[in-house]
Amino acid sequence: MLALFDLNQLEQLNLPITVTRQFSEGSNLGKSKVKVYCLRSQKKFLIDRLNIFGISENEAQKDFKKAKNNYLITLKKEFENSEIKKNNNYPDFDAFPDKMVKHDSIQDFSLDNFRIKAKSVIINNRHKILHESDKLRKVIIPHNITDPLERHLIAEWFYSFPFNDQLCFIRNVLAEFSDNTEILMLFEGNDVKSKLTELKTLINTHAKIAKQNGKEIFVLTEGVTDSEFLKSSLGLLYPHLKDIYTFPIESVEGSASMLERRIESLTLTNTRNKVIGIFDNDEAAKKYFERSLNSQLPPNFRILKYPDLAFAKSYPVYNRTGSKSYKNINGIGMIIELYLGEDIIKNNGDYFPITIKNGQGLLRPKIKNEIRNRFREKVTNFNNSLVRPREWEGITSILMDIFNAFE
Repeated sequence: MLALFDLNQLEQLNLPITVTRQFSEGSNLGKSKVKVYCLRSQKKFLIDRLNIFGISENEAQKDFKKAKNNYLITLKKEFENSEIKKNNNYPDFDAFPDKMVKHDSIQDFSLDNFRIKAKSVIINNRHKILHESDKLRKVIIPHNITDPLERHLIAEWFYSFPFNDQLCFIRNVLAEFSDNTEILMLFEGNDVKSKLTELKTLINTHAKIAKQNGKEIFVLTEGVTDSEFLKSSLGLLYPHLKDIYTFPIESVEGSASMLERRIESLTLTNTRNKVIGIFDNDEAAKKYFERSLNSQLPPNFRILKYPDLAFAKSYPVYNRTGSKSYKNINGIGMIIELYLGEDIIKNNGDYFPITIKNGQGLLRPKIKNEIRNRFREKVTNFNNSLVRPREWEGITSILMDIFNAFE
């Protein structure tokens, strides 16, 4: 669950006690507040992270179907192999007093039913309450909630349908909410100071476990500048995903052959982390890209190249005589600088020309430095409210390929 949140965003809130605890009928605690720590996000950001972890809508649907079928088999065996036909699971018997009635009712529940009812339970803050009868207090499902699936969800919640993957369950629960719905993961404790220490330990432990168990994604590029620009752009355009990716930055500029060797050396370490190697979109990288793509790489490795872009179909290229002509440079001359935005790579209304040499797109050193400095200034002065998508189109296209690498 922690993998869905940026663990650096822990904050403290005062929330109504009814949000965090069940309470007695007629209780006057409804307006009381409780101090909690939380991780905050939005549904659309959690979905982005779920997609990156391979939990697609299709995977969530399949997981629900499989879990439901397994659950029905278990319920039927319990009914057939037991002399006790009553449902003794407290307080779930309040929803289904008979095991076979429970089986037949759940058999009729569709995924759409589940998602709709889960939303209803959450937004209406429906939960079990403490009820006093004959001087005894016990937990019950409120009598005014009559829908059997809602009663079952309130009684069992995370165990309402045993799931094969907790993240699939979360995706199904989130399905009916709007993209901008705020999602909080709450951590409650009586001693707030000691709770904070406990949480920091938990988060640090989780980070270590994530690295050990492949929850970190390494992105390898041909050069230090590629990694710098992709990393800074990711932090600006998709801040909710920046903690998932690591861009190991080399001290010197590299090449396609060096990237191929780095990929090969990582396969020998038997790393459990996911690794993405991304090549330039030029002729020099083509053979290394294809060789890496066709090699027997572990399933946690992916090989990509920078994507084709529309404007590159007619781009100014210096000929041997020094004159310019317009050519399609996709696949023969696309380097990271040409993905930094038309506002960066244009001068007086036209693109900075490149030279094609040894299968690579080359910019004159002075122009290359100017483009890089322009982009660094663009990053420094970034204002999310003033973003023009066209100015980030190239970088965004690379990042989207990275996000979708393991789908």
